[in-house]
Amino acid sequence: MARGPIGYTVHFIRGQLAKRRGETQPEGGQESKAAEPGADAAAAPQDEEGFGKGAAPKALGEPFDPAHALTKRRSLLALVVMGFGLALDFTLSLMSIQPLFYVVGGPQSLYGFVFGCYDLSAMLFAPLFGVWTDRSGRYKAAIQVGAAVNAAGNLVYAFTVLADQWWIMAVARLVAGVGAATLGIGSSYITRTTTHARRQVVLGRYRITQTVARMAGPMLGFLFLGLPEVHAGSSTALKIFNWYTIPGWAAFLVVMLLMTFFAWAFEDPTEENEHLVKADAEVAASGPPSPQRVRRFRSFALPWIALSFFAIFAFNGFTANLFALFAGQYHEVTSQMDNWKTYVGMGAGSFVCGMVVRRCIKWFPWFEERKLVMLSNWLVLLTWVLVIPYGGETWVPPVALFYAATGLAGFAVVINQASLETIFSKKVTQYGDVAGGSVGRWMGAYFCAASAGRFAGPLVVAAVTRIATPSGVTGYCSEPVTAADGSLMCATPQNACLITGNNYYVEGCVLYNAIPMYAAMAGLQLCVNLGLWWVLAAHWSYDNEDLPAPLPAGASHDVDKSPTGIDDAAAADEARKWPAGSEDEPDVNTAGAVA
Repeated sequence: MARGPIGYTVHFIRGQLAKRRGETQPEGGQESKAAEPGADAAAAPQDEEGFGKGAAPKALGEPFDPAHALTKRRSLLALVVMGFGLALDFTLSLMSIQPLFYVVGGPQSLYGFVFGCYDLSAMLFAPLFGVWTDRSGRYKAAIQVGAAVNAAGNLVYAFTVLADQWWIMAVARLVAGVGAATLGIGSSYITRTTTHARRQVVLGRYRITQTVARMAGPMLGFLFLGLPEVHAGSSTALKIFNWYTIPGWAAFLVVMLLMTFFAWAFEDPTEENEHLVKADAEVAASGPPSPQRVRRFRSFALPWIALSFFAIFAFNGFTANLFALFAGQYHEVTSQMDNWKTYVGMGAGSFVCGMVVRRCIKWFPWFEERKLVMLSNWLVLLTWVLVIPYGGETWVPPVALFYAATGLAGFAVVINQASLETIFSKKVTQYGDVAGGSVGRWMGAYFCAASAGRFAGPLVVAAVTRIATPSGVTGYCSEPVTAADGSLMCATPQNACLITGNNYYVEGCVLYNAIPMYAAMAGLQLCVNLGLWWVLAAHWSYDNEDLPAPLPAGASHDVDKSPTGIDDAAAADEARKWPAGSEDEPDVNTAGAVA
């Protein structure tokens, strides 16, 4: 029986009360009966599909051969670790990228493009990687190629200060983003190698690990804040190795090391090594999908992809502009050493959420992705509301508002994007007869939408807002002075708005256009939340209740004719004559053949 969000919650509460009375809670609402002997001893935490730690290997997608089970676990570990490395590469520079862009003279209107072009490349190349793996099944080669390209991009990024050209940053991030496109391959791999029951745990671990890396990456910048500040007169060595470029070197080394581990540990999934999970028996035995079932899948998938784009668009627009907000509106970043303050709230929120969610998903069956996606998006809405400068464009808000907003954002991002993707992945599995052999393409389409959101969000927000004087002038200093060491200084810092390599003059700054931009983003997030609720309410259940009648033995999902020569449309008409569960319905054995 299909249930909505409230129905599932009520059912869970009734089940918990029944357990306390020593009864079981039937699925269809029949009278409760006493629990069977030994039930308590066998009890284990279970997810909504009813699979817990004690489930059979088949239910968990584990190979029966112990050697194959070991290689599969090792492959999943390698995939998660590689995903962590590729996500870390993106965020190692998150703390320093915006001030670096100003230091090398980049136009503020193009900062959003330079920040987001990493995901622009990922969006463009994700479908190509998806088609490659769909046709060849060679996940290992695709991910290795992507990681090598990513490492090359990070190496180019490390020479940005020496080149003193902002476009070098753009080229480096475009190249590195090609490698990040392989993160979508990981989602496709997990969809093909995990059962429906295990999907949330495995895909959640894969995405949450990346999200934590995205939030922890800026924290690693703390280790290098003490490096000498770089300016025009600095030595070549300092221009190559400094606080701004160390993230490029670190990402290059991390990705290269993880590539070595991945090459040893990962094994492509095949029927022989039992890594692949067979399609749901009910779906596999059913006939071709009905037009109604195809429409129902598309009525979920297309709106969900669009809403995911806008949700990710909004969140990444917020995170990409944190330095401009904290320095320009709050005036709290006045030197290189102050940059840690910008991301400490997000790092703390991510860490707390990672610890909480990991345990809650493991032990509480109601703590699952459909509820988490709504919780996280309402938290993102609150984040936008908190940072709107209600006191006017020149108002300097209490710093507590910034830390509260970034803490909520860090908490939300850990569960938000992982939950969005987990729901989509489970729906692709639920409608496996509709998706067919295009699982990689559907997951690639989702990844493209997510990457497009990560590109467009910073592009739009940074194009509309900028660090400037209240009149909109950027890089303003009424009395610039060149020091003996070649660095640029401002003799009148109280009204200046200028970022240099070793001095941040922000006392005369505001975040220009922050009020209309941030209010508009809050409104967009509200619309996204309502849209997600509407789609989820219509497609809450993961149950397959509208599958066509089973195919005759040996038949396949050929749209025109089955191998037996039976016209599928006629077979479907015949199947409709026999309502499911009727006494006269032909008996179907487990192989899908008519007895």
